[in-house]
Amino acid sequence: MARVPNRSLTFPVLTLVATLATGCICGAKEKNVVISSPSGLTLRADEVGRPLRVPVTRLTQFHITEPAFNFLFDALEGSTRGEGVAFGIMGTDTMTNEDVVISLALPVSMRPGDVYTVGATYMVEATLNTDIRSWGEHDLVQSTKADVGFTTAVYNFPPPTYTPSFRAATTTGTIRVVSRTDGRVELALNLTFTDATGGTRLVTGVVVANTEIVNVGCA
Repeated sequence: MARVPNRSLTFPVLTLVATLATGCICGAKEKNVVISSPSGLTLRADEVGRPLRVPVTRLTQFHITEPAFNFLFDALEGSTRGEGVAFGIMGTDTMTNEDVVISLALPVSMRPGDVYTVGATYMVEATLNTDIRSWGEHDLVQSTKADVGFTTAVYNFPPPTYTPSFRAATTTGTIRVVSRTDGRVELALNLTFTDATGGTRLVTGVVVANTEIVNVGCA
């Protein structure tokens, strides 16, 4: 009997797989970018609101290209090199069980109290970790505004495929920098996404991105 893979294999597990695959060096340091939503996100669709299930994502350079990871890590640490920086959030619609992908590209400054309206909406794939537009350096359409992407998709197996059910064509709303310290940014989202048919999805809540450096131990 064919074994159905566990589709909850997300970044935390992949991090472990990547570490084991590449071996470990006792006493080495590993850089991570952690993306979370401690208080959760809310999705409103078809006049019905529900929470999004957002797992903690622990991203390493093994999940995206090394330049993209380093740019994101450095930007969170306080570097102002470049114009914009992008990172993504993955979640699950608790009502439909669809995968939800949100991609945010913001000015690298991200000063506390800054409020960014949306300058452009770009397409993002459900397989977020392989979509390089969602990670690292990003050329903003308007330097003082955010670019965003939003997609929901239905996962099917076999074979493992994602079928988009909603793709944002335009976006309104704001992203507010609630707090910012070296290595950490907290963002409040209030975004309304509209697809090509006029359907809408409203996402509200707080997203946190932070860096961490951990010791890689060996048994």
